[in-house]
Amino acid sequence: MTYHPETRSSLPVEEQIKRLLLALDRFPSATMVFTGANADTDGRIINEKMMEFCALAPQNRIFVQSLGRKRYWGMLSIADAVIGNSSSGIMEAPLFGVPVVNIGRRQEGRLHDDLVADCPCKMDGVEAAVRHALSRGRLADRRSKDFPAPAALMAEYLKTATLSPAKRFHDIPWTE
Repeated sequence: MTYHPETRSSLPVEEQIKRLLLALDRFPSATMVFTGANADTDGRIINEKMMEFCALAPQNRIFVQSLGRKRYWGMLSIADAVIGNSSSGIMEAPLFGVPVVNIGRRQEGRLHDDLVADCPCKMDGVEAAVRHALSRGRLADRRSKDFPAPAALMAEYLKTATLSPAKRFHDIPWTE
């Protein structure tokens, strides 16, 4: 489980992580590995709450600030699901055949695999999405597949894709 502050949310970060942890608490026998939030604003609050949550059931919950690339990939090779709002859930986990629960709007606008289920940051929604991810199970590892004509596949997709930015950017004119 990797969760970073959702900076565009009107929901305070304390409420975001509270809802998420209450949903995960409904899986008392699940083994859970929590990785630390980035150094984003309020990431420290998320890390503290995750550590407190792990301390309540140390027999099957652990907090690790960072697994590093090799350990993270090792976890992906055995995980039943990836939960959170990290880009690794969008980009890497599906390649390992792992179902992903993507919470909130942090990754909104990014293309993602059908193994990724988007859900709002609401306790019941997160719980339902996790149950669905666990029930669908892992798919075969996709890292070794050869995709025929990837450029043609991408061009075909782009013909019908909605290409609107999730964030608004305002350029400031600079004068000398």
